[in-house]
Amino acid sequence: MPEDSSSLNSAEVARSLAERIFSQYPNTTESLKWLKDNRPEFATRVADFDAVVAKLNEIIANPNSANEQYGVEINQLAVVAGKHVPSLSEAELEANGQFHHSPALKAFFQGKREFGWADEEYDPNRPARSAMGIFLEGYGRYVGLRLTKGPEQAAKIQKVFVYAFEATLLVEYPNSELLGDIKEWMRSDADKFSEPIQQLLK
Repeated sequence: MPEDSSSLNSAEVARSLAERIFSQYPNTTESLKWLKDNRPEFATRVADFDAVVAKLNEIIANPNSANEQYGVEINQLAVVAGKHVPSLSEAELEANGQFHHSPALKAFFQGKREFGWADEEYDPNRPARSAMGIFLEGYGRYVGLRLTKGPEQAAKIQKVFVYAFEATLLVEYPNSELLGDIKEWMRSDADKFSEPIQQLLK
């Protein structure tokens, strides 16, 4: 995917903030630093992330355009997320505008308490894995917090977003480095996906 400099800059703001917030997790910090030191690798993942979010919005706006392999996951997202999932650039603008009250910042601090698993599953052969895991889950939490103040409902929306994102990534970008980072987690959660996605994960 071509690099979008605004999205990459927004992702770098998030990466830098995450490095400070997750400093108590040495492996996650190492993963986040690896992305900083390997900008082309980071840019590739950000481009794929942005492309999937754009695809989600395209399908939410026009459900008939959904690939039947991930139609179930997209429909579930549309039910809870409304008509639009914010892009990385939109998320940064919102965070700058609201700052301490922004859903993005809240998502980071909630993630600090909840995403410790990413540190334990650090893989030196895929050094971006832990960072991209918290990035995806954190973005899902951000989407949830934009829509509700209830923690349980926000967590539910987070999961629906993540499954829709992962299913779309798997089908549309099967050679993505981002997919390589998270695919083993998808396989461990295979029973959470629709049958077509389960088949692709085998």
